[in-house]
Amino acid sequence: MEENRIFGNVCCNCGELFLYNVKYCSVCGFKNFKEKSFIGDGEIYSYTKIYYTAEPYKKDAPYIIAIVKLNEGLKVMGRLLGKIKEKQLGIGVPVKFVAKDKEGFKFKLAEVR
Repeated sequence: MEENRIFGNVCCNCGELFLYNVKYCSVCGFKNFKEKSFIGDGEIYSYTKIYYTAEPYKKDAPYIIAIVKLNEGLKVMGRLLGKIKEKQLGIGVPVKFVAKDKEGFKFKLAEVR
């Protein structure tokens, strides 16, 4: 994965977006795809605050997991980084892609001007 980019696939027939490699398009059944790069800017589509978690993550709790709808249309799940107050959260709040590691995608709240 390139820094500050998310890679996925787009169906060459209908344009449906996929995060992972698939054998056929779930919308039109087509089997031809091309790789697509996503910038990673988007907005919170849904989120939850994790209070209780497995041992390796207990030190981080509570933390926020969100489904992010990228500006290009793809939805991905990831963790929101940083100290985030409840009043900063909400559906439609802008976020920026930070990185991907073995735990998944990481986002931060975008600075609104």
